[in-house]
Amino acid sequence: MEKTKLQASNIDEQGNVLYLDQERLDRKEVGFPPYKNKPNGLGIYNWLLKNVKADLYLVDFHAEGTSEEMAMGYYLDGKASAVWGTHTHVQTSDACVLENGTGYITDLGMTGPSRSVIGIDIEQSIGKFFGDPPVRYNSGKAPHKMEGCIFTIDETTGRCLKAESVRVV
Repeated sequence: MEKTKLQASNIDEQGNVLYLDQERLDRKEVGFPPYKNKPNGLGIYNWLLKNVKADLYLVDFHAEGTSEEMAMGYYLDGKASAVWGTHTHVQTSDACVLENGTGYITDLGMTGPSRSVIGIDIEQSIGKFFGDPPVRYNSGKAPHKMEGCIFTIDETTGRCLKAESVRVV
C-alpha cells in the first residue's frame, strides 16, 4: 500500500473517510465492528494501522475517562510513535516512553485561562452546581497558561526517545 500523507481530520486524499465522527461510525462507512453497539476505539485504530501506511503514527485520543486513554496507550505501544489524551483539560504528570517505544501522556492539559474551571469562569461554573440556568460560558480570568507534551521521535525507527510535559504560565 502506498503511504498517504495525513492531515488533521482526514484519512486519505480521495476523501473516503474525512474524519471518524459518530455519524459516520453509525452509518458504518468504515469497516470495523462496534463493541456493545458503540464505536470501538481499538477497532478504529486497528483499521487505521491496517489501511493507512505511514512512517509514524501520532494519536490524539479524546476519551471520556483517563482509564480509556491509558488502555489505548498500552494497546498502541510499539504501534504508534506517540499517544496523548485530551478531554479533562487537566494535565497529568505521567509523560513517559512506554516499554515498546511509544511516547505517552494521559492528558495534555489545556491552553487558556489558569484562573478558571477548565477554561470557564469560576463563579459561573460553581453556579451550575446550585441550579443556575444554562447560559453561554464566559472565559475564566488571566493569567493564561499553555500545557502540552514534547515527544522526541527517532525519524529512522519511528520510536519515541523522550516525552516531556510542558507548562508555560
